[in-house]
Amino acid sequence: MKKLMTGNEAAALAAKMANPQVVAAYPITPQISIAEKLAAYASDGEMHTRYLKVESETSALAACIGGSLSGARVFTATSSQGLALMHELLHWSAGARLPIVLVNVNRSMAAPWSLGVDHEEITLRCGVQHPDWLVIFEPNLIDNPLITGGANDKTSIVMNYLQPLSNALPFHYRNIFQVDGTAIAEGLNLKTTSFSIVNTAMVGAFAGASGLVKINRLVKIIRDLVPIKKEENAAAARQAFKTVQEVSDG
Repeated sequence: MKKLMTGNEAAALAAKMANPQVVAAYPITPQISIAEKLAAYASDGEMHTRYLKVESETSALAACIGGSLSGARVFTATSSQGLALMHELLHWSAGARLPIVLVNVNRSMAAPWSLGVDHEEITLRCGVQHPDWLVIFEPNLIDNPLITGGANDKTSIVMNYLQPLSNALPFHYRNIFQVDGTAIAEGLNLKTTSFSIVNTAMVGAFAGASGLVKINRLVKIIRDLVPIKKEENAAAARQAFKTVQEVSDG
């Protein structure tokens, strides 16, 4: 069954399916409907979580940092000026390598004043340094220093890219893995009218490259949690798991 929903409703549904143990919420337009939907899930008993009504975006991220340090799955959402208010703690959470899920509903920064969603690029960088693994879904981003600048020679990368690597690329990793996630997704009709949906293919490629997740376990999770095209998404993960290749950095 297909269901039409807004992007915010989809984000809230995805958060519910991930079953976070802590949700820190502070209202800001146009993110507010995510917080409202999660509050409804919690009050109706559809999601068992500690729903924290905090006094600012800084407090929201601080609560997520504390929850993550204690081992809890955490979630928050914000937009525009709210993300700017989180700026100090964004660096802290990234530097502490905490697995915090934060949805940013894109809206331009003031001034001039704006309350609606827009499509400006987000250029704020959290300064993630020395990740063990870096997974790049979009081929056009592999030479973007905002994406790769925090990596070092101990970082392993999985990229949705099968062209020969250029010596001019501004990174040198311990291990580089490549997979054609776009071709896998298109072959299984996992796409919209404008782009391919490579998420499950890239998760499968990461599992194959890292060895951290068994493919049968990953396929079960996909079948349990992905709302549509379950078998196609499971097949995408399996194909990428089998075809991801380790290559030389040139």
